[in-house]
Amino acid sequence: MLKDSFLFNPILNNTITDTHYDNPDRKGRHVTFLARIFQDYGVAAKGIACEEYTAVCIDTNGIGHVYGDFPSNDDYAYFLQPNCILPNTPENCTSGQPLTWNRNNEAVKVYKVAGTQNGINTFNLNDWRNGSGGTWQNWFVTNGVLNIDTSAIAPNCPTAINTIDVSLSKEITIYPNPAENLITISIPEIILPNTLTIFNCFGEKMYENNAPTNSNQLNISRWENGIYFLKVTCLNNSLILKIIKN
Repeated sequence: MLKDSFLFNPILNNTITDTHYDNPDRKGRHVTFLARIFQDYGVAAKGIACEEYTAVCIDTNGIGHVYGDFPSNDDYAYFLQPNCILPNTPENCTSGQPLTWNRNNEAVKVYKVAGTQNGINTFNLNDWRNGSGGTWQNWFVTNGVLNIDTSAIAPNCPTAINTIDVSLSKEITIYPNPAENLITISIPEIILPNTLTIFNCFGEKMYENNAPTNSNQLNISRWENGIYFLKVTCLNNSLILKIIKN
């Protein structure tokens, strides 16, 4: 079976989107998708959702800007992620039975952001923790019923040496960039990435290194001119950088 990506943006890997959150039933549907992916594939997928007159625009630094007509209208975007405190998998995600994904009433952490005409409110898609102009919520499902706690706090994830700190992202360098032949991907010693992956603008994987070092050299002389995306992955955290081939 042949399949192609309808929309490719490396920063949206393992992310389910929804553009019809004006219908409240879509929230439960969205959470169920995330639960099923977690149950069947062991992937802690994330979600981005908008109400119908709201848009999330992701800039080149991986920051999502939320546009809408708030406060004239209730235009919001939502950023969903499974809580990082273990255990965090659904308690019951079985075909033919009501979903239960409760985890002490904190199964899914959600950042709710109002969309404004200037897009001043944001959420950082590099770390999925930091945002501006929004509030945190806990979503949880008990016996098929979605509940929302609006008094939540940000995810309290344990830190690890192989998690990319946003403040260190500027220290990951690609040089020369633009490049014609050889590039070097330089990574600070404090960051221990699991994988380096490069995609072209069509989502095709051009390169993958599952044992990267602090200095990684790659010959791109045979690649077509254009824009490529480097994904640096550490555990469930990732960072996207742009490579220009000329």
